[in-house]
Amino acid sequence: MTRPTFSTSVLVFFVALICAGCGPDPEPGTYTGYVEAEYVFVAAPQSGWLASAGIQEGSNVQTGDLLFELDADLQEAELAEANAQLHEAKASLKLAEAEVTRNSPLLRQGAISQARFDDIETAFEQAEAALENAEARVARADYQLSQRRKTAPRPASVEEVFYRNGEFVSAGSPIYALLPADGLKVRFFIPQADLSNVEPGQGVEVKADGLIEPVSAEIFFVAREAEFTPPIIYSEDTRDKLVFLVEARVDDKARLRAGQPVTVRLQ
Repeated sequence: MTRPTFSTSVLVFFVALICAGCGPDPEPGTYTGYVEAEYVFVAAPQSGWLASAGIQEGSNVQTGDLLFELDADLQEAELAEANAQLHEAKASLKLAEAEVTRNSPLLRQGAISQARFDDIETAFEQAEAALENAEARVARADYQLSQRRKTAPRPASVEEVFYRNGEFVSAGSPIYALLPADGLKVRFFIPQADLSNVEPGQGVEVKADGLIEPVSAEIFFVAREAEFTPPIIYSEDTRDKLVFLVEARVDDKARLRAGQPVTVRLQ
């Protein structure tokens, strides 16, 4: 799969302009552009061997669907050890609390010294601190284990799989490229003379080769600065060379592909 970068996207646009220039002049309110994808790259937050990544390109996933799992033997062992430590800390705190309860009346009766009771209270405070540390260790171990598996953050189609089961993945390496339902947009440029005719929220029709019916889209971005500036001083003759980037979100991504040249008509 080829993902358009800024440079390739711009190249697609100018190729589309050249092709458009070979034919008749476009109708007023009609502009040449191209489709661009906004992928969601799901990466491994930790390093490890890929134990499960069975989703194939072209599959659709829903929010919460399991995407992949890394080997987790070490993390599971750490969590088990942390839970064992937590169990011991709870038992120690219970005994220390019982000692305070049992010796409080003895202190009032003068049966034990204040120094001895202070030692008992210190042991209780240490047991409380040990319990907090044990709980924090369990929380850390549980979090580390949770990072060994990732689920789909939103409904999307799987556009590319970068690793397969059994391969080693470095932390931060993307494993899947997902295309959300609203992940396609159309980028086109309008001359400054037409800038007042477009605004966010405005609908447009997108046509492409092979499409019988146009695809609907909605403008969500209009650039405030010119995308192209002539390398000469402005004049009445050069102002019409200024163009502004406009982006529209596609409603139906099933009929368009990233990098595809399109014609956009304002509604």
